[in-house]
Amino acid sequence: FEIRKPAKLSQPALEVLTIIAYYQPTTRAYVDQIRGVDSSYTVGLLLDRGLIEECGRLQVPGRPRQYRTTKQFLRAFHLSSLKDLPELPDDIGEDGQMRLNEAGEVVDPMGDTEAPAQTDAGEPADV
Repeated sequence: FEIRKPAKLSQPALEVLTIIAYYQPTTRAYVDQIRGVDSSYTVGLLLDRGLIEECGRLQVPGRPRQYRTTKQFLRAFHLSSLKDLPELPDDIGEDGQMRLNEAGEVVDPMGDTEAPAQTDAGEPADV
């Protein structure tokens, strides 16, 4: 018998999992609002892999499902509890979004720190 390693999670799957881990219990609509795109396929994938689970329904019209992480999530990421998750950065913009420069570093939401301007060739421009 072959022992297969589970497939790696894609970037969208990691984004959705992060949002659910930090804001649980949460709805798919909230995840969609934060990401700006539909996350139904990704939520289904995470449910199939056992990393998230349904934990009830929100008491609003339409009664959307709420999701939370599972013990399988904690094992997969080598966490003993959700308290072991890293702190969210304080420099989140007014719209609730972090700003990243081209190197993937968090940028000051007030715009004080910006990535260097680049030329068409991808080289930093002399400003």
